[in-house]
Amino acid sequence: MAKGQAALEFILLVSFMFLVFVAFFAVIQDKLVDVWANKAKQAVIDQKNVLQNEIQTAAVMEDGFSRNILLPASLNGNAYNVTLFWQDSMKEGQVMYIEEPHYESSFTLSSNVYFTLDTDKQYKKLQQKVCLQKKKGKLNIDKC
Repeated sequence: MAKGQAALEFILLVSFMFLVFVAFFAVIQDKLVDVWANKAKQAVIDQKNVLQNEIQTAAVMEDGFSRNILLPASLNGNAYNVTLFWQDSMKEGQVMYIEEPHYESSFTLSSNVYFTLDTDKQYKKLQQKVCLQKKKGKLNIDKC
């Protein structure tokens, strides 16, 4: 066997092994991206469920009920926003919207839930502390 042939076979073998490594790495990376996306999605859904349950519970309480909710600073290390929207096209009009860089979720607030809007905008962004107060049969959501 000539030296040139052995060198060529070695180069072909190393090239083939490199291609197998790159393909394996690409498949693993794709799976990791899916896992991270699902984790981010689940964190948003969990936060939505917590807020929705708190609001639904407060809505059925007696007048004078008051509760402060602390929102986490981030979801899985990602910044996120909780925004209340007033949409005239909807029957009840009010939507709580949670968005994070990879996923977003929303739910409609019941008709006895109210919030004051920021100046002339149709939305209100909530910060880390949210106050729920029930007065005269109406639940008010506001920043603390």
